[in-house]
Amino acid sequence: MTTAKLKLSIDKRSGAISFFDGTGKLYTSEDATRPQRVKPVAISDAPTYEVENRFTLRPDEAIYGFGFTDDATINRRGRSSIWSRPISASSYR
Repeated sequence: MTTAKLKLSIDKRSGAISFFDGTGKLYTSEDATRPQRVKPVAISDAPTYEVENRFTLRPDEAIYGFGFTDDATINRRGRSSIWSRPISASSYR
């Protein structure tokens, strides 16, 4: 899928998605060895899904977002986060 500002490329073997800007510069990509997992679960007897995505990060890339944290850590890289919607930002531009 391609627009003027964003291109998505999907690896047909693994399903991993890579994200590029309009000039073809790589933003980030999912880990091709285990890009995503969707698992049906129930919370309070209501059916829902547990979703996991794994991205290939650059060595100096930080991950910001995911709302309030009680440990005063702004960079969420290497930490588990539970969230209900995709709100995050990378330090890589």
